[in-house]
Amino acid sequence: MEKAPKLAERGYVVVLQDVRGRFASDGEFKPGFYSSDTCDADDGYDTVEWAAALPWSNGSVGTIGGSYAGWTQWELAKTRPPHLEAMLPQAICADLLDREMGGVLSLGRVLWWTMNTFAPEERRRQNLPYGPYTEDHAVALWASKERSKWLWYLPLMEIPDYAMPGMGKHWRRWLQDHTTDHLGFEKAHPQVDVPALHTTGWYDQQIGTIKNFTGMVKNGMTAHTGR
Repeated sequence: MEKAPKLAERGYVVVLQDVRGRFASDGEFKPGFYSSDTCDADDGYDTVEWAAALPWSNGSVGTIGGSYAGWTQWELAKTRPPHLEAMLPQAICADLLDREMGGVLSLGRVLWWTMNTFAPEERRRQNLPYGPYTEDHAVALWASKERSKWLWYLPLMEIPDYAMPGMGKHWRRWLQDHTTDHLGFEKAHPQVDVPALHTTGWYDQQIGTIKNFTGMVKNGMTAHTGR
């Protein structure tokens, strides 16, 4: 996280967390967006309370992050950790049907994300002797050779697991259930009792960011959530 050193320079204690099964974290990776079967809410609660109890902590915890890290913030916010004071979820939609991942079958985006963002780390963790271990390498390979190969592959359910190690079951689950909103953050706003600063890029999740802001102003659990 590029912001961490700058935050530390200003006197904040910064804790960086990987979700289960990713990078420095153990356990089984259960990616959000593909289904509602994740551990992110409970893990987020535990992390906030653990951070609040550190000997150098003053007990006030705030969260920050964009995209997937925006998702994890909304997930943990619903659990209402006692020491969570504020959050800054950036570039995250309010529900999957507001964006290209939901509603219409968004083959290009989701397949790209599955193969190039998630699969390289899964391949590295399994120590497989083939394919890219980093997102940069995977994106370069996709652009130079593999894009058409997989975009035109039929049937989609039978894209081989070696092309997306560790992600095949999640990909197939999404194909069968891609019109379900697994975020449900609009329904979650009444469960959230901390203020949130909503930001996004000009060409990013504008609709979702506005929905999250107006939803918190109108339906947040307490008056200060809509500030």
